[in-house]
Amino acid sequence: MAIINNGTACAYYENDSCKETLCEHTQRILNVWDKCVARYYLRALIRVLGDYARLLMDIALLMHDTGKLVNAYAEPRYRRFYRHEIVSAYYTYEMLRCLNIPSNEHEYIIPLTVLLHHEPGILGKYAGEIGERYVTFSTIKAMLENIPSDKLKPTRDSTFEHLICDRLSKHNINFNNCMSCLDQILSDKNHNGIESVVKNLLAKALHSDVSRRSIIRTRVAAVLHPLVLSDSLAAYLGRKDSGTWVVRRALGMDLDSPAEPRTIASCIMNSTIHVTDICQEHGTF
Repeated sequence: MAIINNGTACAYYENDSCKETLCEHTQRILNVWDKCVARYYLRALIRVLGDYARLLMDIALLMHDTGKLVNAYAEPRYRRFYRHEIVSAYYTYEMLRCLNIPSNEHEYIIPLTVLLHHEPGILGKYAGEIGERYVTFSTIKAMLENIPSDKLKPTRDSTFEHLICDRLSKHNINFNNCMSCLDQILSDKNHNGIESVVKNLLAKALHSDVSRRSIIRTRVAAVLHPLVLSDSLAAYLGRKDSGTWVVRRALGMDLDSPAEPRTIASCIMNSTIHVTDICQEHGTF
């Protein structure tokens, strides 16, 4: 196993300074899901995804920002055009295949969810900049081609990687096998490999049989809502800003009532988990 801890991956930059590490943000999203959101959405996810719903949701939560490991995200000159969710979807697809989880098209549903977790708010903006009305494969290809191949190399953050495999071990996934999978998928990749996987994902969602396509899209939507909600709330807790429109609607800011159950708002406002300490524990192995 060749894990190289040559840096701490960042989830959020402010004035080119890392305000929240990837481990901290990922631990926050797990906390928000476990303590505040899962009680309302897990039962529906089990109906949609079956027996593996808990594991699949955890993989979506853990892998949704893995594209931020890529060196392009750490450099201001590339960060504006680099869309981490594209590479995150690629890593998610490869992780599901490596873990050999029994498939009911989960290897498409979960990566597509990750691919869309910032669309249309961000991805749509870049589609417009290159003259397209919505996100297509050519949009994604153009974004990737703006990034030099050497900037697609990921930073290996052992603390973050241990967080992933510690969490997945709760689903009876062998820790060492999980780490080996991360070794495999975080090796150097080129544009063609990423483009091939993303093209395959989009083909499933856009060009398969009509009934099959509708089922896939419905399942993606079912996972996407709790993922975006948990991600937005976790970011709000970690970055102490005014919150995105998702946060403001979910918590009822400037509204008569929250869009989500009031108990979610109460849970978020009373959240005191010290994620930095938890991440430091993952770093001592």
